[in-house]
Amino acid sequence: MRKKIIYIGLLQAFLLINVRLSLAQNSISKANETVIINASQQVVENYTRYLELLASESDAELLDVYKAELLKSVEKDSIYVYNDLIPPKRRPAERDQNIDPLTTYFDDISSRYREGLKMVFSNFKTSKIYNDKERQRFFVKVSADRVIDGTYFYKNEKEAVNYNETIDFYVSIQLQENGLPVSKIYSVFLHEDNLQSFEEVKVVEKSIPIIIEDLDRNQVFKKGKEYELKWDGGEVYERLSLNLYQLGKRGKIATIDSTFFNNNRQRFTIPKSVKVGSNYYFEIKKLDSEEEPFKSRYFKVKRRIPVVATIGVPVAITTLIVYLIVAQPEAAAVEPDLPESPLIENN
Repeated sequence: MRKKIIYIGLLQAFLLINVRLSLAQNSISKANETVIINASQQVVENYTRYLELLASESDAELLDVYKAELLKSVEKDSIYVYNDLIPPKRRPAERDQNIDPLTTYFDDISSRYREGLKMVFSNFKTSKIYNDKERQRFFVKVSADRVIDGTYFYKNEKEAVNYNETIDFYVSIQLQENGLPVSKIYSVFLHEDNLQSFEEVKVVEKSIPIIIEDLDRNQVFKKGKEYELKWDGGEVYERLSLNLYQLGKRGKIATIDSTFFNNNRQRFTIPKSVKVGSNYYFEIKKLDSEEEPFKSRYFKVKRRIPVVATIGVPVAITTLIVYLIVAQPEAAAVEPDLPESPLIENN
């Protein structure tokens, strides 16, 4: 379960500010569509899993935990949902009269099914992305088959029930203040064919190319120093890789970043293992696309600190001392005493 929640968080994090442009233009890229639809289904699957746990649990502490997790998947605590806990033959004639706040729905599970309830969701189906112009937002409808099996209590009556229905979950794609969109359930209702009332968001099939910033003709990057590479285009949350190549050399020279999400800029450092030289270039690859990588202009790689400087201060001082010695004026030569030969005995 924790993996699912993390996955939802990751999927939401991959969507960035230029989704706002798509909202205004009523169009969306194919990659963008896939991410939003997957995120919408994941948030519903997460919600229904906790609802199943809530229905079958009697421990008060665990019930509170499950309710708290359920509320994380919805737009706000006070959303209204269709009360499918009431058996079909006991419901009001008009569907709209069978609506309750979500918190009331939670309480009804324990009050109306005192002996426990088995609730199972399956067969999830996700719609395309639609534009709700009245509420000015995109949404996805996720439908799922739901089975309710238990004993229903009402006043002094009780009734064994087992019925299967299709439930619709409406998931909004909303932008937060920081520009990041998030998927949240804003309505739960008994299934109905109503998508014809909304405008389907147009999907742009063609991928947006990446154009790396035009580097200076004599651009130099020093090994071990951090820089920032910028580019235009691409999908903001696409998975990319950044690699280093050199003209005339076979295969990549170094992996700068094996996977990251497109934000039209990336910090990088040339590894110290890369040889000093010219005709290096970057390649940005879309990991989820068959497109050819996008290349940068050629540049040079140099050492961060010159060789002389890396030798250090001690060597420089030694060099100065040698210079001073060599530069001293010549003194009168003094002939030293020769050492005695060990082969000659002293008399």
